[in-house]
Amino acid sequence: MMTLSVLCASLANPPAEYAPIPFWFLNGDMNRTELERQLRLMHSVGIGTVVLHARQGHTVRYLSDEWFEGIRFCVETCAELGMTAWLYDEDNWPSGYAGGATLAAYPDGQAKHLAVVAQAGDGDEVVGTVGDRTFVMRPTPWHPAYNPGWYTDLLDLKATEAFIAATHERYAETLGEHMGTTVTAVFTDEPGFYNHFHDCAPGTIIWTRDMPEQFEQRCGYSLLPHLPVLFEDGPDAGRVRRDFYRVVSDLIVERFYLPLKHWCNAHGTELVGHVNNEEYLVDHVRYNADFFSAMDGLDMPGMDVIGPAGDWHRQPDSFVAKITSSAAHTRGNVRSMSETYGAAGWGLTPEEIRRIADWLSVRGVTRIVPHAFYYSIAGDRYHECPPSLFFQSPHWPAITGLLRYMNRWSWLLENTQPAAQVAVYYPIDAVRSVTSPLVQRSLGGGLDEHSAGEAGRLGMAFRELTDGLFRAQIDYDILDDVALDAAELRDGALCLHGREYRALVLPEGGVSESARATVGKAERAGVAVISAGDGNAVDLAGQWRTVTLEPPCDQITVTRRSALDGDLLFVVNEGNAPYEGVLSIPGHYGVTVWDLGCGQVDGLACEAEHGHTRIAVQLLEGSAQCFGLAPQVR
Repeated sequence: MMTLSVLCASLANPPAEYAPIPFWFLNGDMNRTELERQLRLMHSVGIGTVVLHARQGHTVRYLSDEWFEGIRFCVETCAELGMTAWLYDEDNWPSGYAGGATLAAYPDGQAKHLAVVAQAGDGDEVVGTVGDRTFVMRPTPWHPAYNPGWYTDLLDLKATEAFIAATHERYAETLGEHMGTTVTAVFTDEPGFYNHFHDCAPGTIIWTRDMPEQFEQRCGYSLLPHLPVLFEDGPDAGRVRRDFYRVVSDLIVERFYLPLKHWCNAHGTELVGHVNNEEYLVDHVRYNADFFSAMDGLDMPGMDVIGPAGDWHRQPDSFVAKITSSAAHTRGNVRSMSETYGAAGWGLTPEEIRRIADWLSVRGVTRIVPHAFYYSIAGDRYHECPPSLFFQSPHWPAITGLLRYMNRWSWLLENTQPAAQVAVYYPIDAVRSVTSPLVQRSLGGGLDEHSAGEAGRLGMAFRELTDGLFRAQIDYDILDDVALDAAELRDGALCLHGREYRALVLPEGGVSESARATVGKAERAGVAVISAGDGNAVDLAGQWRTVTLEPPCDQITVTRRSALDGDLLFVVNEGNAPYEGVLSIPGHYGVTVWDLGCGQVDGLACEAEHGHTRIAVQLLEGSAQCFGLAPQVR
C-alpha cells in the first residue's frame, strides 16, 4: 500500500509497469523493420509490457527456428526500449497442445472422455460394466482453434511434460538471459476440458487413463461400481459426483497448472492467464472442476470478456470479475487481470472501451490485457476476432488516451487494499453434486441455465445474489473452502490477509461438509451468517454497504480501497441514464476528486451530518468518479 499523497503524485503519469498489457497478434511475416516500428509505437504511447502472441495468419511456422529468432528479436527490442514481455504459450488457443507438437512427442496424450454405451465398439477401451451398460474411454475429437490436430489430456502429466519440452524449454534456450528480466510472465489461455464444447462429445464425462486408481487412492473406495451416477441420478449420486470432481480438480492442478507454474517460477517468471467458460458455475465443474483451485495454479488470477460490442455486461457475466478479484484477495494478493475486447467487432466504440474498463475495475480486476494489437489486418486477418485496437483502428487517437486512463485505474488499485466487509460462500460442492452430462452444451446457441436442471438453478441463484449485493452498493469477496478454512476469527470477523469480513452470505445449496464447522464457529463468534434461502439476504447485508445512496439506485456500483493514510472510493454509473444524488459515508473525511481522465486531483466541499460525510454527485450515464477520503479529527 501507499499513501494518498504518493498515489496522487503519480496519478497524471503512472509508471508504465502499470499500463495495460496488450496481446500483440504476431499474425504476419515478422519483418524485423515492422516489428521494431510497432514496438516503438507501443512504447511511445506508454505501453510497458506486451504479450507476444502466435496468432492465425502468421507466415512463419510456429516453433520453427525462424519463429524463435523472431521472438528473440522482439524481446531484445523490448529490452532496448525498457519494456518487458510476456510469452504466450500456444499457437492460437487453448494452451497445451503446442501447435501439435505435444501429441507428436506423446501420441497417447490426446484428451479423453468416458461414455456410456450398450456395447463397446472398435477402438473403445472398456473401463467397467454395471448392469447392462458398458462404460468406455474414448479420445475426445476436438480440434484446437485453427488447427487440424487434437487437443491434449490435461490430466496426464506426461502430456504436460511434452508441452513444456516443446514450448517453454525452447523459449528458455532461445531467450537465455532475458528470462526473468525482460520476459516476466508466460500467458496460458483457456486450458480445460472440451468434451462438452459445441457438439464435440455430448453426454460424456472428462476422463484420463488412471482415473479409477486415482479416485480410489484419494477417496478410499472404488469408483467403478458407481459409474452410472456420474451420468444420471441414483443412490449416493451427490457424494460420488462431489468426490469425482474434487479428484478431477486436484489432478488438473497437480498435472497441468503446477508443473507450468513451477517451471515459470524456476525461470524467474510468473504464470498468468485464464480458464475457459468462467460464466457458469456448472461449467466451473465441467471445464476445470473448481475455479479457485485453477486460479491457485496461476501467479495472477485471470478472466476474459469476449463477445459482441454492447453485450459485455450481460447478466451471465455479472459475478465473473468479482470471483476473479476474489481469487486474488483471498490469497493475500491484489493483482488480477482480464483479457478484454476480443470478438467485439470493428463497431466497438471508445465509449464502450472505457465503460468495460470501469465495469471490470470497480469489481477489483486490476489489469486489462487488450485483445488485441494486430501486427496485420490484411486479408482474412481483418475478420479474425476483431477489432484491432492498434494503429489500424479508426479510434487509435482516442485509444491512446484510454490506455492512460486504464493505467491510472491500475496504479490506484494495485497500490491499495480492498475494504469489503461481506463474504459470499462459493457453492461449488453443491453444484458438483447435481452436475451430469444431461446438462446441455455451453456453446452453439449458448447454455440456457433454465434447462440445466438443479445445477443451472443454483448458478442462476448465485448470480442473482451476487449481482443483487453489488447493485445495492454492498461490496464483497467470494470465499471458497480453502479461504474459509484459512480465516481467523477475531473481534466478530472472519480475518484473512488483512481483510475483515463481518458478514458471511451462504447461497442456495449450502456449504460443504468440511465448511460447516467453520461456519458454525464463525456465527458463534459474532460473524453475521446470512442465508440466501431466506429471500432477503441483500437487505440483511445492507448494514455493511460501502455507501448509502440518496435516492437509491441499482445502477450505481462502488468499491472502497484502503491506502496507508486514507481511502479511495470508486463510483460507477453502469446505467443508461444520469444519476444525481448524495453519497453518505460513516465518518468525517476531507474529500478530494481524482480525475482518472486527466490525472488531476482537486478539493471538494462536503457536508458532515450525524457522523457521516455526504458527497453530492452528478454522474452521467456510463461515467465513473474517484474520491479520496482523508480522515478528519473532530
